This record gives sequence, structure tokens and C-alpha cells, in this order.
Amino acid sequence: MEAFANDWRGPHDTTVPVHGDIDLGTVDALDDAFGRAIAHHPAVVRVDLSDVDFADSTALNAFVRWHREGQRCGFHVVFVSPSTPVERLLVLTGLDELLTVER
Repeated sequence: MEAFANDWRGPHDTTVPVHGDIDLGTVDALDDAFGRAIAHHPAVVRVDLSDVDFADSTALNAFVRWHREGQRCGFHVVFVSPSTPVERLLVLTGLDELLTVER
């Protein structure tokens, strides 16, 4: 899916911009984009959530999975500028305390 194309910033820092909805129908494409980003062994992966219209539990599961993968593999995942719906979901579930979120 084109909406999840990677925006490369360099060997130590990469951004995965996310647009539209994150749900069961789109999470595989998003997982693929995340996989392409970490294949280049960045120190930091930023997931830009500023243009996300909707996210459900599928998105939250992906966020936690990526966070754990980063811990296991030695890179840091930062969730950047969550849109209002995503911010509400992160706060409601307490994931804003587990994940690194840049507002």
C-alpha cells in the first residue's frame, strides 16, 4: 500500500509515515513498511501518526509488537505526533506510558 511508503532519513534514523486508517485491513501493509525500515538497521525508527484518521486494537497490537522488537533488537521506536484519535486511544489504554510518544 502506497500510504505506508518509507521516508528514509539516513542509516541511523528512519521514519515510517502512516496515513488513513490502521485496522485489520491495513496492518499487514504497515507491518511490511516497518519491516523495510528496520532492515536498514536504524538506531531510531519514528512512526509518524499525525495523519492517521482511525486506529483500533489491531494498531495498538502492532505498536506494542514493534516496541518489543526494538527492545529485543537494539533500536528505539518513537511514535511521533499522534493524531487526536490515536492520542485518545493511547491514553485510554495506558500505552502512552509504555511507548515512547513525541507529541
